[in-house]
Amino acid sequence: MKITIAEYLLKRLKEVNVEHMFGVPGDYNLGFLDYV
Repeated sequence: MKITIAEYLLKRLKEVNVEHMFGVPGDYNLGFLDYV
């Protein structure tokens, strides 16, 4: 099964109980923000 880097990162963040994320939307992370 293939997963994207965004899916993997969000899964790991959930496993360590991250509840908040801060950042600045931009061209390079808009795809990631779609997963959030």
